Amino acid sequence: MTPTDLSGPIPSSDAWVDISRVDLSDFTYIFTFKPEIDNLTDSIKRINLTHHPLLQRKKGGFRLVTGYRRILALKQMGAKGLLAKIVKEEVSGLKLFLFNLYENLGTRWLNDVEKATVLEKLINQFGLPRSKVRDEFLPHLGLGKNEKVLDLYLDLAGMEEAVKEEVAGGRFSLEAVKLLAQIPKSERKKVFPWVKGLRLGKNKQKEFLILLGDLAKIKGSGPTAILEKDTKIKEIMAREDWPLPVKAQKIEEYFKGERYPLYRRAEEEYKKSIKELQLPLNLSLKPPQYFEGEEYEVRFTFRKKADFQSAVHYLNRLCEGKTLEELLSIP
Repeated sequence: MTPTDLSGPIPSSDAWVDISRVDLSDFTYIFTFKPEIDNLTDSIKRINLTHHPLLQRKKGGFRLVTGYRRILALKQMGAKGLLAKIVKEEVSGLKLFLFNLYENLGTRWLNDVEKATVLEKLINQFGLPRSKVRDEFLPHLGLGKNEKVLDLYLDLAGMEEAVKEEVAGGRFSLEAVKLLAQIPKSERKKVFPWVKGLRLGKNKQKEFLILLGDLAKIKGSGPTAILEKDTKIKEIMAREDWPLPVKAQKIEEYFKGERYPLYRRAEEEYKKSIKELQLPLNLSLKPPQYFEGEEYEVRFTFRKKADFQSAVHYLNRLCEGKTLEELLSIP
């Protein structure tokens, strides 16, 4: 059973339309985000336009129902007019929107930003109850029936254009969107460029925003103040000899130290102990994450028997010293 019956095709008639009369700023029925049209332009040049856009008359011209990418491609090619289908009679806005939705779902994959726009329009523009959107349209978009998923996509729909571009491009995670949504809009506009500018991976984006949010609460200030006014952050960003990944790592370490003072002390003691141990190059010790567990991990590499014996011999000597006991007592 399909969500909301369209009750047959949209009644329309063919007409030649001046392309300048099509209002491309009217997104009443459009949810396409940052479309790529190069391949479509090449296709139109080779076989012409085989599937004509559907338009609705409006004061002073026409409103797009379907065919946004096709119109963009024609304009890029310098076309002055096109053959289009014009809605013949009064048709509900919801029916026209769903017609465009189903046409797109039948021919292509929608990115997360487009899915978010669809859900937001169904609720806020066309007035469908949240329960209906959750139970009927989330599954149709491949998103299950989870209320929290609906909230997440509605958060995405309310994000700034720059955030949406990163999400659509696969460079920004939905988990990070959820965290950004908890930051006031005025602050969010300043925080996001930091996440993007540091080129954080998706896992690091989440960690960065969680730590930043925690510090803002602890210090009783906004996240922007921490990023722009904190002396340590300024020092890190001013280091011209550090590439971005190093700066990102240093900021993360600083955030963790401020958020978890015991962790910072434990890390300093760990580094001191490791330095005293003077580990050979082929051997390493890894502490429990955030020093919250009790298990250390030892790893060594070898190419020949002598290397193996040397590592084992070193580990045996390590058991006899006090430094290892101090290491294991951290924090």
